[in-house]
Amino acid sequence: MEASTVGPSNDDLLAQQGIEIPGPEADAVEPDVVTAPPAKPDITKAQLVGSVPIIAKLLTAFGVYTLTADQQEALTLALGGGAALFVADAVIRFGRAHAFGKR
Repeated sequence: MEASTVGPSNDDLLAQQGIEIPGPEADAVEPDVVTAPPAKPDITKAQLVGSVPIIAKLLTAFGVYTLTADQQEALTLALGGGAALFVADAVIRFGRAHAFGKR
C-alpha cells in the first residue's frame, strides 16, 4: 500500500503566494545594547549653587568687599549648605555610574 498525499502543505501554499512565516528564531528577543552612559552635564546646578558662597568668601578674603557680622554669619551657613550640595551631587553621580556599570 502506498502512502498518498492529499495536497500541498500549508507552508507550501503560503510560499507559493509569496507569504513567508518566520521561524522560531524570529521570536528571540534582542537585548538592548547600551554602549555609552547617559549624557550628564559636566557642571550641575547643585555645583553652581554651591559655588556661589565659596566665590563670595574668596572675594571677601581678597578684600574686594567687606561684610558685616550678620553677613559673615550668613555666608558661613551658606558655605555649609554649598558643601552639602557638592556631597549630595557626588553621591548621586556615583550611584548612577555604579548602576550603569552593572547593566
